[in-house]
Amino acid sequence: MGPANISDMSSTTNNQTLSLPKLKGDSSNWATYSERILNYLTSKGFRRHVQGTARKPEILSERNGSYYKLGSLAPLSDSEIEKHEETVDSYDQSQAAVREVIYRTIDKTTFLQVKNEVDAAAMWRKVASIHADRGSIYETNLLTQLQNIRYVEKESMREHIAKMTEIRERLAEMNAPISEESFVSYIRTSLSLAPSFRSLFTTLSATAHQTGKKLTSADVIWHLTEEATSIEIEDNINKTNAAMLAATSKYKGEKGKGRNKSATSSKDEKQCTNTANCGRTGHTIDQCWEEGGGKAGQAPDWWKKKTKGKKASANVAEGKSSEKDEPGKLCYGHLYSSNRSRSSSLHIRLPLRSSCYSQSF
Repeated sequence: MGPANISDMSSTTNNQTLSLPKLKGDSSNWATYSERILNYLTSKGFRRHVQGTARKPEILSERNGSYYKLGSLAPLSDSEIEKHEETVDSYDQSQAAVREVIYRTIDKTTFLQVKNEVDAAAMWRKVASIHADRGSIYETNLLTQLQNIRYVEKESMREHIAKMTEIRERLAEMNAPISEESFVSYIRTSLSLAPSFRSLFTTLSATAHQTGKKLTSADVIWHLTEEATSIEIEDNINKTNAAMLAATSKYKGEKGKGRNKSATSSKDEKQCTNTANCGRTGHTIDQCWEEGGGKAGQAPDWWKKKTKGKKASANVAEGKSSEKDEPGKLCYGHLYSSNRSRSSSLHIRLPLRSSCYSQSF
């Protein structure tokens, strides 16, 4: 008996195959793919065609315009021939339907390897031989990735958790599901290089122990993402504050340098060149009140009073300086010894000073 509703199946094949999984080239989803495809084909009445138990109609032989079954001497009637042709059509349609489902759900490389098989069952066995063993190797590889994945500080926690969750789901597709307890353990191990999250796990474990409830992966993921978000926000605030502080310090420094530079430039612009008698800053030689300046003797009264004391002191210092040794001018000073009885007056040559006398004692 052939599959029922061949016409219905043909009219809805496009829509239904769109919902079936595509077999990945790396065979990572072979377990899920094979289960879904076999279940779909069985629901449509094609199980025997996939398993290879469907009987192929025999080929009729023609002699003198009549058709005979193999080994039969009696020709088939027109009704028998029509019935035979319907059986052949039903078989071929079922074979084509199974092949089409496989064609639509495999990659091009696999298609080129299986397209020349003699029937649908042989084609399915070929697909399984290509991907089944490779899927087990991939399963081992995924499990190794889940065990060795590590989170590094400053990375995105959401991306890290998403990657681990994806590996878990792909293992589940390959009939190798990871339990809740094992997945929580894998997550905790993945954060062994991030000490900032150790206190969080300590708190979660203590809470689970006190409440008597097992720690689920959903709870761990929620708390981890919240903690990571808080850390990221705090880091951004610290970076912003540091940048603002650096900018403020730089502005103050440049402002101070600008003031000093302006003051220095102002003074340098007005430098009196009357160095013999003045040499002060703040005016030019054409405005100088000292001797040799452009306005010599025209100083205002307040300036004269201010400089009167300074000039007097300068004259005294000059008078003392004039008392220094002059070549060719000597005087005799009378030096008494400590014992007047033993020595008479002693004349020595001394530099001429105002305190010396020209006569001897």
